[in-house]
Amino acid sequence: MRRPRLKAPTTHPFAYYHCVSRVVNRAFVLGPEEKNQLVAFMRTYERLYGLRVLSYCIMSNHFHILVEVPQRPADSALPGDCILVAKVRGCLGDKIAGGLEWELGHLRSIGAGDAAEALRQRWFSRMWDISAFMKVLKQRFTQWFNGKHGRRGTLWEERYRSVLVEGCCHALRAMAAYIGLNPVRARICDIKMPVPLQRKLASADPLPTLPPVRRPRLKAPTTHPFAYYHCVSRVVNRAFVLGPEEKNQLVAFMRTYERLYGLRVLSYCIMSNHFHILVEVPQRPADSALPGDCILVAKVRGCLGDKIAGGLEWELGHLRSIGAGDAAEALRQRWFSRMWDISAFMKVLKQRFTQWFNGKHGRRGTLWEERYRSVLVEGCCHALRAMAAYIDLNPVRARICEDPAEYPWCGYAEALAGGENSKEASEAVRFLAAIQPHGGHLPEQPAPAEALRKWRCHLFGIPANEAAQAEELAKGDKARLWRDRIPRDTALAVLAEGGKLPAADYLRCKVRYFSDGSALGRRDFVESVFQSARDRFGPKRKYGPHPLRGLATDSKTDRLYNLRQLQVRVFG
Repeated sequence: MRRPRLKAPTTHPFAYYHCVSRVVNRAFVLGPEEKNQLVAFMRTYERLYGLRVLSYCIMSNHFHILVEVPQRPADSALPGDCILVAKVRGCLGDKIAGGLEWELGHLRSIGAGDAAEALRQRWFSRMWDISAFMKVLKQRFTQWFNGKHGRRGTLWEERYRSVLVEGCCHALRAMAAYIGLNPVRARICDIKMPVPLQRKLASADPLPTLPPVRRPRLKAPTTHPFAYYHCVSRVVNRAFVLGPEEKNQLVAFMRTYERLYGLRVLSYCIMSNHFHILVEVPQRPADSALPGDCILVAKVRGCLGDKIAGGLEWELGHLRSIGAGDAAEALRQRWFSRMWDISAFMKVLKQRFTQWFNGKHGRRGTLWEERYRSVLVEGCCHALRAMAAYIDLNPVRARICEDPAEYPWCGYAEALAGGENSKEASEAVRFLAAIQPHGGHLPEQPAPAEALRKWRCHLFGIPANEAAQAEELAKGDKARLWRDRIPRDTALAVLAEGGKLPAADYLRCKVRYFSDGSALGRRDFVESVFQSARDRFGPKRKYGPHPLRGLATDSKTDRLYNLRQLQVRVFG
C-alpha cells in the first residue's frame, strides 16, 4: 500500500523539498521547446500556489526542482475574495478568474455563504502544498505535450520522488548546487560554462490553465446490494505491446485478485493495447460481519501464497499476544479496505501487471495511459447482457476473428475451453445466461452446456428458445438463423443516418455509450444514479437519462439509457 509522502513537521515555518520526476521508460523526449514550456508552467503555478522555486534543472528525460513551501495560514488569515480572484487573474487569466468571481458573488448574493466558503477552500487546498503543486505541474505539462505530439496517456513514469531538506544551513546550499550541476554531471556542458536560468518564452504561448480537480469515481448507491462496472484501461500511447504471454499473465493476475478481493468477473477481453472487464462488486459487509483472523489468513494464503499469509498470521498473533488489539484491528482493516472495492481491485491489478511487464521487458515507469474509465451498469436486466456481449465481441469488431470462441483471451472463449482453470468463466456465463431478456433471473441457473448454448445464441442474435428456432428454420433460406450479419460499414452508415439496428448488429459496432456513458441501464436506474450524484451536474440539468441512439428495441420498457449525451464519435 502506498505510504503518505514524508513532509515537514507543522512546527517548521518553511519546508524545502527536492523533487525529481522522470519520463516513462526514461525516454529522451524533452527538447528546447518542451523545456521552455515546462519552465513556463512551473513559474505560473509557483506564483499561484504561493511557493518559491530556489533551483531547478530540466533535462531531456527528467527534471529536478528545489521548492520552498511555507506553512498554510490559519483560516482566519486566508486572503479575501478580491485578493484570491486577483491572484487567479494574474496567473491564469481573465476567463478563469471571471468565472470564479461570478460564482463567489452569485453564491453570496443568494445567501449560500457555506457554499462560497467551500469553493474558496477548494482553491486554498491546492496552495502551500508541494503535492498539489507537483501534481498540477506534471498534469498540465502532459496535456500540452500530448496535444503537441498527438499522443495519449501519462508522460511520467511514476509519482515523483522527493527529499525533505533542512533549510538555512549548508544542506540547502549543497542541494541547490547539486541540482544546478546536473548538466555538468551529464557532460552536456563544462563547469566553466554558465548555465542559463532565464528562458525566453514566446509571447504567443497561451496562458496555462488550471486542470480541474479530479472527481471521485461514479459508484452505485449504497442501497444496491451489488454494483456492476465495465472498466477499460489502455496502454500508454496505445502501443500494441500485449502479446500472448502478456495476455495470459494479465488474466492470471485478474483471477488472483478477483478471489482475494471478493469480486466476480462476469466478462473480459484482453486486446493488444487495452483490456475490458465487467465486474460484479458486492457491498462491503458490516464490521461485525467481517471474517475472523483465520478466515482472512486462509484467503490470503489461497491467493498470494504462504510467505505473505505467514507474515500476516504472525503479525496478527503477535499484536494480540501483547494486548495490542487496536493495532491488530487496524491491520485487518487495511486488508479489508481493499476488498469489495472496484477502485482498489483495478489499481492493484494494473500496478502488479506493470511490475511484471517492466521486469520482463527491462523498462521503467507506468504502462497505462491514464486512470481507467468505467461505466456503472444496471444488474439483472438486458443492460448487463448487452454489456457482457459487447465485451466478448471486441475481437470481432477489431476484425481479428469472426467468432469470439476463436479468441482465447475473452470470457466466452475461456468458459468454452472447459477444465478446472475455467471454473470462474463458466460460472459467469451461467449467471449471464440466466438473465431474462426483459429483466429478472430464471429461478435456477442453466447447466454449463445449456448456458454456453444460450449465450452463444445471444452473441449471434439467434433466438435461444428451441421452438422459435424451429419456426425460423421453417422459413428456409429467409430464416434469420442463417442470415449473415449486416457488414460493419453498412451498419455504421445506418447509424450515421439516424437509423436503428437490432442488438446483434449494434453490438458489432464500436459504440461509446458502452465505454464512456458513465451509467447504463433502464430509465429508472439511470435516474437514481443521477439523483445520488446530483452535485456532479449543473443546476440547469433537470434529468439524467439519455436514450441510446441507434438501438432498436421491441418496446419502450426495453429501451436502454445512459447518463451522458454523447455527441462526437459515438459510433466507429
